[in-house]
Amino acid sequence: HQTNKEEIMCSDSIIIINDEQSNDICNALNKNHPNILVALAVANQSTKNATTPTQVKARKISAHTLTISYVECQGAMCALNSLDVSFSPPIKSADDAIDRIVTDGKIAMEAQCKWLVTETLPLLILIVTAALGYTTLVLGE
Repeated sequence: HQTNKEEIMCSDSIIIINDEQSNDICNALNKNHPNILVALAVANQSTKNATTPTQVKARKISAHTLTISYVECQGAMCALNSLDVSFSPPIKSADDAIDRIVTDGKIAMEAQCKWLVTETLPLLILIVTAALGYTTLVLGE
């Protein structure tokens, strides 16, 4: 086995994404889908802060992960970071990779409303607003 290939057992077949395919996929993503890469970087950052990553680039892809590098600045300090976006289930083929990443990126871009019930202040505001609305409806003219 060569070290520049990743082999994965999946449905009794071996999926291989070699270095050349990885480079081609990453170049296509960097050229045609930069917003998808930003969305994936924001969704998978370990620290959820208010800064948006810049200079986001796909670096390497395998059937299990996409490695993304990005620059993150806070004030005058900037740092080059990288992260791995995991694929579950794994990508089925190199031909399927871009479509799968674009789909995952669009999901990451969708509005996430779960914070309305998971964070204390928004939940309190939601409950008070609902109670005031109900009170106005019942006691209103």
